[in-house]
Amino acid sequence: MTTNSAAIDTSISIHGLWPGQDATRPGLALFSLVLGVAKAFRLTTTSTFRLPLYLPTSLHSSHHRRLPSSRHSLSSSSPPPLLLCRCAGTSSSSPSPSSSSPYPSPSTIPSTLAWASSLLLSHQVPDAELSAEYLLIHTLQLPATTPRAALFEYGRKKKGEEMEIPEATLAAYHSLLLRRGQRREPVQYLVGSWDFHRVHLLVLPPILIPRPETEELVEWVLEEEKREGGRERGREGGGRPLRFLDIGCGTGAIGLALLNAFREEAPARALSCVALDPHPTAGYLARENGARLNFPPHVYEVVAGAIGEEEEEEEEEREGGLISRLLAAATGGGEGGREGEGGREGGREGGRFDFLVANPPYIPEEDMDGLQPEVKAWEDRGALAGGDKDGTRIIRAILNEAPRLLKRMEGGRVWMEVDASHPALFAAEEEEKMKRNVKGGMRLIEWRRDLSGRPRFCCWAWKGEEEGEGEGEGEGGAKRN
Repeated sequence: MTTNSAAIDTSISIHGLWPGQDATRPGLALFSLVLGVAKAFRLTTTSTFRLPLYLPTSLHSSHHRRLPSSRHSLSSSSPPPLLLCRCAGTSSSSPSPSSSSPYPSPSTIPSTLAWASSLLLSHQVPDAELSAEYLLIHTLQLPATTPRAALFEYGRKKKGEEMEIPEATLAAYHSLLLRRGQRREPVQYLVGSWDFHRVHLLVLPPILIPRPETEELVEWVLEEEKREGGRERGREGGGRPLRFLDIGCGTGAIGLALLNAFREEAPARALSCVALDPHPTAGYLARENGARLNFPPHVYEVVAGAIGEEEEEEEEEREGGLISRLLAAATGGGEGGREGEGGREGGREGGRFDFLVANPPYIPEEDMDGLQPEVKAWEDRGALAGGDKDGTRIIRAILNEAPRLLKRMEGGRVWMEVDASHPALFAAEEEEKMKRNVKGGMRLIEWRRDLSGRPRFCCWAWKGEEEGEGEGEGEGGAKRN
C-alpha cells in the first residue's frame, strides 16, 4: 500500500466506527492494539490507502461499441481516479462527510470524479469514468478538448494542496450525472459538442452522434483520393477541382472532415460538398458546423431530402425533384436551382459529383430492440433503421440513384458505412453477377473491416451502363481487406 496526503477522501474515521464502545470489550482487543500502535507512532494525521475503483467491462451493442473518442483522448498514461479511504487517528479535526449533503467531502477533483464514477456505475452506465470526466470538464467550463492530465492539474492550487469545487458547481455537475445515469442521456448531448477527425462539431438530439468507426471511412476516402492523384499540381497550385455528395449528413461530420483534410493538404484547391439530410435539426447543425469551420455556402451546401425515403424515383427526376436539386446545388444553383450553367440540362451535365459518401441508416429491423439505451431512446430511429428485414433498403436506393449523380466516367465511387452483415451479402451478389456475366452498373469493388475487426465499409464503382445477362462465367469479385 502507498500513502498520499493529497489523495481522495471519503472521510471514514476509524475512531468513529463504533462510537461510545469500550475498547476493552471482547472482539475489540485487536482494534485497541492497532490504535495504540498508531498513537505510539504519532499517527494522528491522516493516512490514505489506495483502493482501486472497480470498473466492469462495458457491454456494447454490435452497432455502437464504445463511447466515441476525442482526438484529444484522455491519456492512457495518466492514473485513473482512485477511491481512497482516509483513516484518521484521534485527531478531532479529521473531515467527515456532511449528513445533509450528497456531495463528496472534501470536493477535490479526484474525490469528485471517484464519487461521480461510483454514482454512474450504480446505474450500470458503460464507460463511467470517461463519462464522469467529460461531464466535469464541461461543468467547470474548461475547453472541450482538455486532456485528462490537464483536468487533474487544474485542481491543484499548489503542490500538495487540492482545490475544492464550489457547492453550486457540484449541484450542476450532479444534475448532469443524474441525466447520464437515470435517463441514460448520451454524454455528447449533455456537453453539446464532440470531436470527429480533427474537427469539433456541435451535436444536438436526436441527430446521430459521430462515431469513431466513421473516422475510418473518412481515412479510406482520403487514402483513395490521394492515390488517384488529387494533388496534381502540388500544395501551392492545388489539385483538380473536387466536388462530392455526403448523403445523410447528420451533424456534417463526414463531409466537413473531408473538406477540412483536403483544405489542409492543398489550400488552393477548388472544393465543394453538397450535404443531404431530411431532418431539420440536422440541416441546422450541418450549416452551423460548416460556418464554424469557415466553409462558405458555395463550398458546403446543405439540401433537405432523403434518397429512397421521401420521393418516388419519377418525382426525383422531374425539375424541382431531389436529384435535380442536388445537381443544381453541385453547380452552385442552390436548393431551388437557377438558370445559367447551361440551364437545367447544363446543370445536370456540369453538376455531377466526383464521388458519393454516406453513413446511411443500415441496422436490420431485428437488431433495433437490442441497441443500447443511449442509442435506442435518444437518437433518431430514421437515422438508424435501414429498412427491410436486412437493413439494406436505403443502401440499395443510394446505389440505384448513384449513376445519375456521378460524373460520366468509369470509376466514379460510392463509399458507405454498413452493417457487419452487409459486406458478405453484397459480395455474394457481386459474385452472382460475375457468374451471369452481367456488365456495367454500380459494382462492389472492395470492402473493409474496422479496427475492431468487424466488416464495416463498402466501396462501389461505376462501370458504365449496365448490360443484361450473358453466357459464361466471369472472374474476380470484390476485394476484401
